Amino acid sequence: NISFEYEPKCFVLDKGKRYTPDFYLKDTNEWIEIKGTFKVNNSHQKDNIKIFKQTHKHKILFWEDIVKECSLP
Repeated sequence: NISFEYEPKCFVLDKGKRYTPDFYLKDTNEWIEIKGTFKVNNSHQKDNIKIFKQTHKHKILFWEDIVKECSLP
């Protein structure tokens, strides 16, 4: 029962970089990014998330977090 929008907005970040978070939670004004795996060598995506987090409420959930939170097998 969570009101959300899927990728409703693409943000233009510093130096023309762009970032589109996965979900926007309307009731809490939060942006959620879901990552199955987060590769350390993917600096482009990592940098964009860092820039975005400086000015927005933002959570990053990894697949392991979702499995734990939802008690999935």
